[in-house]
Amino acid sequence: MTGREHECGVEDPVHEGDVREHVTAGPHPYYRPLHLCARHRRYVGYALDRIAVTGEELVRAIAVLSGAGKRRTGKAEPDPEDDPTPTLRVVSSS
Repeated sequence: MTGREHECGVEDPVHEGDVREHVTAGPHPYYRPLHLCARHRRYVGYALDRIAVTGEELVRAIAVLSGAGKRRTGKAEPDPEDDPTPTLRVVSSS
């Protein structure tokens, strides 16, 4: 390939497919060229609807719709209070 390899513009640890440039025509400053993987290109239509209401940038709207902000990127120690395992406590009546 003669050109530089592009990365998907959505900050998400999960990407699928090839990265292509996506250009949305429009006078609004939120419409700018953006490189998206196949996974995140699926959300463009929904993201444009969201942008019409919220005024977000395309990349931010795609991140919200794809759940990119809800994924953990590292293996942090889980919080003991968030443990879904029920705990049985035996209390003595004496």
